[in-house]
Amino acid sequence: MTREEATAFYRKHYRRIFNISLRIVESSADAEEIMQDTLLKYISNQPEGLNEAQESAWLARTAIRKSLDWLRSKKREAAFLHEAALAAEEVDDTTEEIDTKTITPEQVAKEIGMLKEPYNLVLDLVLIEGLDYEEVSQYTGITQGNLRCYVSRGMAKLREALKRKPIYQ
Repeated sequence: MTREEATAFYRKHYRRIFNISLRIVESSADAEEIMQDTLLKYISNQPEGLNEAQESAWLARTAIRKSLDWLRSKKREAAFLHEAALAAEEVDDTTEEIDTKTITPEQVAKEIGMLKEPYNLVLDLVLIEGLDYEEVSQYTGITQGNLRCYVSRGMAKLREALKRKPIYQ
């Protein structure tokens, strides 16, 4: 597809794809990103043998799937951050408690990012991305046994980091 053809294709379909995504994700910025990803996927892969109606249906299905995947990832991320905040609240008797009402999910995610390797990578993949241990093991080359240790130690380090740092709102 030439640049001119791609531009014409974009102009022809972008509004409909954007509106489909917007109805699902309810955020114009995210809907625009999904729309661009959908159109780019079609332009780069260009399924063959599709007539205009099939092309339109392919774009709509892909936009819907991408939008639903986006919603699922946001739901997993919010659930993880909430669980991490609750996990930070669980402390043993010898340590001071963390006031989870003042900890935001964004602060928990920031603290995960500040952990050293491999803890930040493992916690990010397992807790935020929602991958299971087998998938993370395949991606990173870390054995599942070591992976479980890293997750456990990473959660302990996360709790400690949240206890030590003053929390600002």
